Formats: sequence, C-alpha cells, structure tokens
Amino acid sequence: MRTMPRETKDDGFKSILGNHELFAQFLHDFIEIDILKGVTPDDIEDLTERFIMMGIDSKDGDTVKKINLKGREPLYVIGIAEHQQNINYRMSFRFLQFFVFIWTEYEKERNSLNAGASELKDFKYPPILPIVYYTGENAWTAPLNFIEKIYFNDVFERFIPKFEYTLIDAKNYSQEDLIRNRDILSLFLIIDKIKRAEQISNLRDIPQDFFDELEATTPEHLKKLVREVVAAFLVRLDIPEDDKDEIINKIKERRFSKMFELVDGYSVKETKRITKEETILEIARNMFIDGEPIEKIIKYTGLSREELKILFNFD
Repeated sequence: MRTMPRETKDDGFKSILGNHELFAQFLHDFIEIDILKGVTPDDIEDLTERFIMMGIDSKDGDTVKKINLKGREPLYVIGIAEHQQNINYRMSFRFLQFFVFIWTEYEKERNSLNAGASELKDFKYPPILPIVYYTGENAWTAPLNFIEKIYFNDVFERFIPKFEYTLIDAKNYSQEDLIRNRDILSLFLIIDKIKRAEQISNLRDIPQDFFDELEATTPEHLKKLVREVVAAFLVRLDIPEDDKDEIINKIKERRFSKMFELVDGYSVKETKRITKEETILEIARNMFIDGEPIEKIIKYTGLSREELKILFNFD
C-alpha cells in the first residue's frame, strides 16, 4: 500500500507525548477514567509509525499508543494535536479511519495466534480512546460526534457509527489549573501556552515550591527532553541566541525557576526596533566618514539634518 505523505512541522505535543512517562502523566491529568489512573510508563507501547505507514491520512502531531491494562484486554489511545487556527472539520472521520485500521490489525493479530478467533461468539474488539489536544485561539466548532457528519442522521441514526472524541482545549486550562497537577508535563503545557515573548512574565506567578518540587523529582533522563522543549519554545519566540544558550544552561543545572530570568518581559518587537536603529546609525556614520553629502545620507537613512548635526557635530 502506498504511504501517504505526512505533514511535518515542529510539534511540541508529539515530542512531549512521545515520552511514555509524560504520556502516563497526560492520561492521569486530563482523562477522568478510573482504570487509567494506575497506568505506568511500562504499560505503554508506541504504535504510531506502524499505523501511519498503513496509509492513514495523518499529520506529524498524531500519536497512537497501546495501553496494556493489567489483567484486561488492551486499550488503544489516539492523540491528535491541533495548533492551527483553522478548525479541522474532518476530525471525526480521521478518527474513524484510525479505528478501522486498529481493529483490523487487532483481528489479524488474534487470528494469527488462534486461527478463526475473530469468528467466535465471544470475540470482541478492544476499546479506543480518541483525544484532540487543541491549542488554537479560535473556539473549536467541529462536531465531537461522528453522526453529526452524516446526512439524514435523524432518519438513519441506527445505521450510523456513533462515537465521540475527547476534546482537550488548552484555553480551558489556566496556568493555575496546570500547576495543580504538580508534574513536569504541567510545566511543558504552561510553556506551550506562551505565544509571545512578553507573556513570559506570566511565569512570575508560578509559586517557587512548584519549581522546587520539579527540580527535586524530575529524573535525569527527562532533563534532555526539557532542554529540547524549551529550546524549541525560545526559537519560536525569536529569543536572541546568547540568551537562549544561558537559559538552556540553567536547565542543565536544574534551576527551573531561574531559566527564564533573562527573557522575562523581553519584547521581540522592541529588540528588532533597537537593532534596526543601530544599523541605520552605523550606515550614516560610515557614509559621513566616507565624505558623502549630507543630503545623500538623509536620503538613504531617513535621518533628519538635525539628527545628523547632533550625531556628527557639524554646522
């Protein structure tokens, strides 16, 4: 089967939840299903590439996990990250595609272990939990139930697959809500909510004991992921390279509460404005030293004669 091209982009959701420890935290923090509260990283198996290679219309933010529930049949979890402002109204159909592929593979697997197993009366298919994690600023208006995407669904209701996906809208979770979870995933999602550099000042409101707890409990193997997530965040906000390196160094030293000090209140627009002014002054200075006429300097720099008089002290 031909592999469909995947949409690729920097996706924090996928990089974070590719880690099974954080995926377990995600289930504990956001999904109110009792049997998931005891899920550990060792219970999770990543099947994303297996299903993507089967030709599903997927994006880089999609993830498929198999959760081995102790003493029970497995649960499959499909996580889809949506960051764009344009709402994806095909979402329920995309989940239906995943459902069919997952159940088909499950049936093949069971039949390979016990020929004809899927034809037996007691054979059942495993549950699948579909989740959308949405970070866009617009309201999510796509229907959650697949039946709403079918014409004449009131007439043909009993012939139409009916399922809902869980929508986790980041807008509905304040910084205070995330802090209550007291885990490293909370810090990642707080960072992900910051869209502009000047919003970094929101981190001032995080209590010191939250950072202290993370510094004390975050295992060494997660430190590298913390650096990667924060580095991608800083690139997104166009933070200067020198500041970015110093912030990353603070993570290496496990000083989570100090890592954004250098850019607290930093304004990308202001920095670009200052850089532009410095460039213009340098051009004017070089032209003046080379003996270019004042009128020509005014023309190419946009500076006034009065400004040039102050800069170069001429009459």
